[in-house]
Amino acid sequence: MIRRGLSLLLIASISTVSAAALEVRVRQFHSTPLSSPDQEAASITRPPLVKSDAGTLTAEPPSFLVYPVAGTVGRDVAIPYYVDLDDSSAKVDFNCTDLTFNGHSGHDPYIRSFAEQEIGVPVFAVRDGLVIDVRDGQPDQNTVADPAFKTNYIVLRHNDDQVTQYAHLRRNSITAQVGDTVTAGTQIGLVGSSGASTAPHIHFEARVGDVSYEPLAGPCRAGRNYFDENPGVADDPMILGAMFSASTFENLRPAPYADATPTGTFAMGPRTIYFRTELANVGASTTYSLSLAQPSGVSATVSN
Repeated sequence: MIRRGLSLLLIASISTVSAAALEVRVRQFHSTPLSSPDQEAASITRPPLVKSDAGTLTAEPPSFLVYPVAGTVGRDVAIPYYVDLDDSSAKVDFNCTDLTFNGHSGHDPYIRSFAEQEIGVPVFAVRDGLVIDVRDGQPDQNTVADPAFKTNYIVLRHNDDQVTQYAHLRRNSITAQVGDTVTAGTQIGLVGSSGASTAPHIHFEARVGDVSYEPLAGPCRAGRNYFDENPGVADDPMILGAMFSASTFENLRPAPYADATPTGTFAMGPRTIYFRTELANVGASTTYSLSLAQPSGVSATVSN
């Protein structure tokens, strides 16, 4: 599931009986997986991927000064996929959990929706570097993990051994050309969904001596953390977006599109209210509850 996520649709009959009472009757409750994991674009020129736990790297990589995507992990950004450290069919991330997919070679930080993508979410160079490869101009709102789709990307070389790659960028957002030198923290593009991608995010990959590695340290990746500013790990369920409406969502495109018109105020009395939310880091056995509160503080809770 993309972002290990679900789209939830709740259709409830809500009655405001009095200032001291709120009655909620659920008519429908739907939960839908959002899609399959996406892949970084195979069309970036590079040697075959070789994963490492950083303990077998040919050289100690320098640290990264910033995380490559703007925002706070767990609030603005969800990272459901880190480097897969297990060469077998098992999936193991740096924290000894399964926030990855088989053969994954980088970090995939996601933003909430195409609406945020259109506003523009910056992508930063994690260290000073030389631009050695760029592609731009490809469609940037893909929702299918089709390897035939080409991605927008930029590749930086930081020294003789260390390279970083930033893929799935927004069309015409890349700010540097091959041969340019950029400094750490410089905006080099915007988050998009170009290439084999199902929602707006980037694929960030770090390599030393043509070996991809996990920059974060944890129980399953010994050594030090290679981010000076640790982005943190948010593995609890996270709300990516929520909306109440007087109209059904059934004929609208699902996340990451944001086509619905929200309703900010509902008149007193019995009426049907539609509610939709997208969640990240959701396990298969997760249960849900929704609390609705009046301005007076009176509330009612419904669960699936």
